[in-house]
Amino acid sequence: MQRTAALLVSLAGAAFCVLAALGLTEALCVTEGCSVFRGTKVLGIDLYWLGAAYFLALAALLLPRSPRGRLSPALKAALLAGLVVDGFLLAVQAVTASCVNCLAVAGLLGLTALLLLRKQTLLAKVTAIWAVLFVAALSGVFRDQLAPVPAYGSAD
Repeated sequence: MQRTAALLVSLAGAAFCVLAALGLTEALCVTEGCSVFRGTKVLGIDLYWLGAAYFLALAALLLPRSPRGRLSPALKAALLAGLVVDGFLLAVQAVTASCVNCLAVAGLLGLTALLLLRKQTLLAKVTAIWAVLFVAALSGVFRDQLAPVPAYGSAD
């Protein structure tokens, strides 16, 4: 059941990344980070296209059933690598500006990892570190939405 849910979340992650790469999720982005990170490329490829390929690879690795519900070494390595890379991207957002679309993709990755944590100590530790970075980057969204309010006098 959890493996099926992780597969569906991975497919949702791929779909969201494709929509974001095509610019169809612009309405969701309400922070400065969206304009800062829009069009970010690695080796000439937009990060959203790389994210879509990554989520599709995760889905492909989740398709074959392994004995006794174990995760294949390739799936473990892919999840760990994704969490580490995403953790770095979240750390950058935490100290600069948060991007809502990027956080949605990160949330789908985190949910996929959480669904597969059972009896995976290394994956659980990396996911815990990733979660701290996710919360730090998520706090930037709330920080951007808050306007300063004067403690004394008029708002003008």
